[in-house]
Amino acid sequence: MTARATHDPLSLRAGWSRFALRSQAFPLRSVLLLILMLSSTAFAYRPFDSTDADVAGPKEFKLELGPIGSLRDGVNKYWVAPAIVANFGIKEGYELVLQGQRLQLREGEPDVPSTSVVNTGAFIKQILRRGVLQEEQGASVAMEYGLLLPTHHAEHGTGFS
Repeated sequence: MTARATHDPLSLRAGWSRFALRSQAFPLRSVLLLILMLSSTAFAYRPFDSTDADVAGPKEFKLELGPIGSLRDGVNKYWVAPAIVANFGIKEGYELVLQGQRLQLREGEPDVPSTSVVNTGAFIKQILRRGVLQEEQGASVAMEYGLLLPTHHAEHGTGFS
């Protein structure tokens, strides 16, 4: 039977380096944990772009304007302003949604149009389950479906979403 040396200098050095890495991460983890503990409670599930699980009331109109943004498509650079979403309440639990974005070319190829209207669509949104967004218990669930419309100086076809 052979005995192994338990005090191999290489294994000790590796162990100390792991300890050093863990001890350096400890203050950062502590600060993050403290921030999480001091923050107020928030529950959310929003994996979608520009939608929520609520609709405008009957005969109600809501207008959403997006902020000024920047977009790069290859060598072309655009200002995005504004993103517009118009919501019209059709009846209880349903709304008509019209949307689009204006792109202004700020730098790019000479044959590219200076102004485009993109991300255009007409949708119906309907509430499937009334919840906290309707001031009731539980999760609010809605579905949005409709047509992707032809754009100005961009996509020319239609689609479904």
